[in-house]
Amino acid sequence: MTESLGAWSPESEHHLLELGLERLRSALGAEWKIEMKQEPAGSSKHWAQNYEIITVKGPDQSLYGEVLVETMLDPTPARLQGAVWPRLELLKRLHPNAAAIVIAPWISPRTRDMLADWDCGYLDLTGNISFRMDRPAVVIRTQGSERDPRSRTRGGTRGLSGAKAVRLIRVLTDVRPPYRAVDLATATGLSNAYVSRLLDVLEEEGLIKRRDRVVTRVDWVALLRSRASQTALLKPGRYTGYIAPGGVEVAIAGLRDLERQFPGAFAVTGPAAALAIAPLAIGGQTMLHATPKITNILAKDPRLIATDQSPDLLVLTPPDPIVFFGLRQIDGLPHVALSQLVLDCLSGPGRLPAAGESVVDFMREHEKTWRRDGLETVKFPTS
Repeated sequence: MTESLGAWSPESEHHLLELGLERLRSALGAEWKIEMKQEPAGSSKHWAQNYEIITVKGPDQSLYGEVLVETMLDPTPARLQGAVWPRLELLKRLHPNAAAIVIAPWISPRTRDMLADWDCGYLDLTGNISFRMDRPAVVIRTQGSERDPRSRTRGGTRGLSGAKAVRLIRVLTDVRPPYRAVDLATATGLSNAYVSRLLDVLEEEGLIKRRDRVVTRVDWVALLRSRASQTALLKPGRYTGYIAPGGVEVAIAGLRDLERQFPGAFAVTGPAAALAIAPLAIGGQTMLHATPKITNILAKDPRLIATDQSPDLLVLTPPDPIVFFGLRQIDGLPHVALSQLVLDCLSGPGRLPAAGESVVDFMREHEKTWRRDGLETVKFPTS
């Protein structure tokens, strides 16, 4: 059932609390009771204006438990880290047996992951619910919207799905901080205004940290995952599939010849590239990012037949030449940089996301070997 936008846009924290508790009651069932608990005078309530304590009673009314409820109209990761989590830690010490839950109009996937790591429940008005208490025993998990339904009335999303955003994401991942917005703009070829706006979003999402407007820390794992969650590797019209009647190895030999003629004009990604890094990754189709020149050559190659049915080779048309930044040579073929490989795998279909996580594990263990020092090492391909 589709609700109006007003259903996701409470007028105040109090209105949000009412709407959230209404949904929690519905999820628990008619035999369960939720009651507000009055805080005694002189309690901690004066410094935590947006929290309440509720009592949840089971069907027989003899078992009940307390729940700390925090309401937030816009629960970004930065706000959670800066204000909510320290407050919840203190409240949990004051109420050690109480469960905790954050109620909001909408809670992003990254924010949900953070709350789960803190053993804190969440509920948003689109239906994303994770709530657990031990006494009485309750476990609720439901799936709601993966995108903020209010974005249609807020001038677009605050996301990282744009073609230009990946340039900044790749640099933030591949180059160690510190750096300033103006230097990032120069390195990426993006405007100062665009970079500044996107850095503001990343800081609010807890993906970077800044001091005096200088980026000092990047959570590159979360950054790559956030970007991948907002895009798709195989977009309609952006790839062509081929079968190789003579065998994939024959086609790969042809690709090695192409690399010698046109170095850096294509790059292996997907399962084959992941398998070269993480041997536990599961194999699959050979995937390439390719320039228009290579795409045209392959389309005329007699060793390949275009197909939509179970192709051996997928040739992708990248929206930006950034995919060719930081290529690695493996067995005579160019492979995408590790950060690009993760973006491709995590945004891909089937078993590719699992392969991407294997590459993330490798990158964590070998960060000193792939992250660059200094933006002067960045030179993006232009075509």
